[in-house]
Amino acid sequence: MSDALEAARLRCLDDVRKLTAELRQAKAHADDIDKRLRAEVCRCADLGTSNYRLAQITGWSQPTIKTIRDKNLTKNN
Repeated sequence: MSDALEAARLRCLDDVRKLTAELRQAKAHADDIDKRLRAEVCRCADLGTSNYRLAQITGWSQPTIKTIRDKNLTKNN
């Protein structure tokens, strides 16, 4: 392999490593946001917000909202 090709390959692999690390970090951040959002959905529901309204805002289905609320009730009891 030529030196230029080998150097390009190594730079490419370095970029893949950096992007993989960046993606892992973004996923961890997204997981944290998801947990906070689910907790806030439950809090709003506890304050009387309908599943329909929460589904409109989040883009989740009403059954998903209900499942989140049910899991939260189970966890807190």
